[in-house]
This record gives sequence, C-alpha cells and structure tokens, in this order.
Amino acid sequence: MLLFSERLKKIIELQTGGNKKKFAKSTAIPYSTLVEYVNGIKKDPKLSMLAKIKNVNAEWLLYGSGDPQTSEPAGLKNQVDALITNFAKNDNRIDMLELKIDAMNMLLLKQAGAVTPKK
Repeated sequence: MLLFSERLKKIIELQTGGNKKKFAKSTAIPYSTLVEYVNGIKKDPKLSMLAKIKNVNAEWLLYGSGDPQTSEPAGLKNQVDALITNFAKNDNRIDMLELKIDAMNMLLLKQAGAVTPKK
C-alpha cells in the first residue's frame, strides 16, 4: 500500500504533471508545507489542507482505497442549485428573524438599563 506522501505525489502528477509549485498555487497550499508532505516529513495531513485538493477521492488520498480521482457525481450541480434556490426563497424569513432578534436585544438592553431612549 502506498504511503500518504506517495499518493499525494501521484495526485500532483495527475493534476499538474508533477509540478509541485503549480499544484501548490492551484490549491493554495503553501509550497513549503506541500514539500514536507511529499517528502514524508509531515505524515498526518490536516483536514484544512485536504479540503483544498479538488477532484480527488479523499478516501483514496487518506487510506489508499478506491480510485485516485473523482468525477462530479451525476446531479450534484442540480442539487446545489436547488439548495441555493431554496435558500433564496427563505432569505426573507431570515431577514425578518434577524430584525426580531435585534429588537429583542434592544428591549433586553433597555430593561437592563444599558440603553437610554433617544430624544
């Protein structure tokens, strides 16, 4: 089984032809950090670093099981678009809720004597 560093090298090879600087730039992973992982100096990747690597099977990258690269699951874009549309429909309710919370906070502060009414 390949080590994490070897699997990371393979992803770099697949995505940028082995160019670590280009890969670091495209993922916003600091080059020095990337080199430490590739060279095996750092062995346990942080989730924040893994999240920056796109189009890779995270299970393969971490554990070596499955295929290295992933493709966008069928319908994923449609699901994301539906969520955005649904959120936009509920946006008015969120605005109203925020206004109610602000009013309640002002009332509580007024009752506590922290806010004096404006004249």
